[in-house]
Amino acid sequence: MPLRLVLPPQAPETRPVLCVAVPPRMVGALIDTLRFVPECALPPLCGRVYKTSEKILVCLCIGEHVTRISQELEKLEPTGVAAAISTLFRTNDLVFEPERRNLGADWPIARPIREPTLSDFVFEGEHKSVATNLARVVGLALHALAAGKEFTASLIARGSTVLTTVGGKVCPTKLCVDACKRAKDLVAEWPEMKIRNTSEPSGTILDSLDHSVKACIAEGVSLASETQYLLTGLDVYTLWEPCIFCAMCLLHARVKRVFYLIQRPANGGLNETLMVPRIEGLNHRYSVMQGFPDEFAEPWSRVMELVTPSDDKKG
Repeated sequence: MPLRLVLPPQAPETRPVLCVAVPPRMVGALIDTLRFVPECALPPLCGRVYKTSEKILVCLCIGEHVTRISQELEKLEPTGVAAAISTLFRTNDLVFEPERRNLGADWPIARPIREPTLSDFVFEGEHKSVATNLARVVGLALHALAAGKEFTASLIARGSTVLTTVGGKVCPTKLCVDACKRAKDLVAEWPEMKIRNTSEPSGTILDSLDHSVKACIAEGVSLASETQYLLTGLDVYTLWEPCIFCAMCLLHARVKRVFYLIQRPANGGLNETLMVPRIEGLNHRYSVMQGFPDEFAEPWSRVMELVTPSDDKKG
């Protein structure tokens, strides 16, 4: 079953850079002056020296200290590192003319940042168990749909071992496979009117309280309470992209990874912005992957046509 890693949009780095043009003979002395000053420390990926066709620029500082050091350097009697830099220029009969630039835009980053890939989060030997669990989710959801219930399902697992499921009263073993086969046949014969759009379009938090992800987390925490802390190290597999409320529940439960199949058209908490797993200051994060059930292509495409609103219907 194909997977893709879901990543948030990466905004360009816009941290301010304070730099100054110096002759080649002064580069070493200026770098030695800045080396042991905490305010002038640079991030690992940023270069201190930038050579252009016209001049050599040396970065003095980056980020929150730019404004303060710039103001200090403009004083008649600067202090601290500003005084050391000013003295260095005066003794060499040079005019200090600082420039402001933006990191990543017109100030270089020394080494390119490697983008994370799917293999960083799903190892080669895990693909079979991930595909199996996503197939179980499809089977549970189709079984629930065939029974006239909501088209949704979630399960919690470690590897191929399932802890608990929500969505259809079918165990995720051979019974799930059999139920999936029966449901596929039923769906292929159903008229459009019998398939309800139950994509959990949550409008309020109260609507979200009955979502399969939240219910699955509650059941899983209860079952795992005697052997581990919350759901640490466990994966959650779900049909629909969790809403923002469920994404917060996943965060609190300290799950390892989240796999889902269908992107939520509205109120999603993961796919569009990854707003929940990427909140700054969190002491836990989880990776997010979206799967595509190619082995269920025929019944899946029919179900998706009926439960997912088209662009014409949206307008």
